[in-house]
Amino acid sequence: MRRAWYIGLLPLSVPYTAMANTQPTTPKWKRFEQLVADIQKDLAPEGFVVTPNDKILGQDTETMRQIDVSIRGNIGQFEMLMILEAKDYNVPVDVPTLEAFMGLAKDVRAQKAGMVSARGFSKATKTAAAKSAIDLYTIIDTDDHEWKKTLSLPAVCDVTELLAYQVQFETWSPGPFSLSAEALMNPRAVVLHDQNRQRLGTIDEFLHKSWWSGDLELEEGSHDGIEIVPNPVFIKDAEIYGRMNPCKLTVTMHVKKTYYHGEVPLKKARGLHNAITGRANIVVNMTMDDIEFDRIEDEWQRLEDLNSLAVEPIIYMRVLGMR
Repeated sequence: MRRAWYIGLLPLSVPYTAMANTQPTTPKWKRFEQLVADIQKDLAPEGFVVTPNDKILGQDTETMRQIDVSIRGNIGQFEMLMILEAKDYNVPVDVPTLEAFMGLAKDVRAQKAGMVSARGFSKATKTAAAKSAIDLYTIIDTDDHEWKKTLSLPAVCDVTELLAYQVQFETWSPGPFSLSAEALMNPRAVVLHDQNRQRLGTIDEFLHKSWWSGDLELEEGSHDGIEIVPNPVFIKDAEIYGRMNPCKLTVTMHVKKTYYHGEVPLKKARGLHNAITGRANIVVNMTMDDIEFDRIEDEWQRLEDLNSLAVEPIIYMRVLGMR
């Protein structure tokens, strides 16, 4: 029996280029530098120029120095130079790395300098940077890449419910003021008119409009004398044909509040987080993820009052209810 052995041979029908490495040709550290530059372009004020991989002449060394990201612009009559160093290390940035960057910033005479690290900074580095006026940052970006961050913001949901209400009429009509039996049984159905006898709507329509508009910001408890209609209003007399009784109509509302505390995920956000101050600079076009009220009731922490919160909420939501 004849046997043929083929060792290390490619089929002629397969082009050699198809076997090439499909991994990104740009090094990972270089992609991190570009990401930092892109974020800084989003954050930079109008008129400032952001340049990745810039070259600037050092004043002390008299050599061209490589700058990961430079930001140039004018503030009044002053020309400003700011620089960023991007470090895609597997460990937090240490003090010697910071000191080398401080020398670079001094050499190019940067008015402001900062480092951006993929893995943060050591405690000693933060202390040294704070004393040297060097800003330290980590990235904020929800896009799909190696440095993607899942972000959420602390939030409070204020559930305000109208438990009950009473309607009060005050009239200065001459003679008796008569309401129909139907109106007495269901005051919410009373039709209100203006001084020209034009129909304005029912009490119930005005009540719903005032409540669901969210304009009534009421604390928990009972609230008297709330005007939900354009007083004075006019009501048809039930006994005297054609007679319109002028009234001032107010409502007493009994309100209950329930607070919930939780986290709202961000679907889209990009920016830098200051590792020293804890402040985040986020591009304004961030997008929150959808959240259902049932999830708030089931998963969020119920609070007795807002004073029990240990963390200041960034997002405040209000949900209205009516019984």
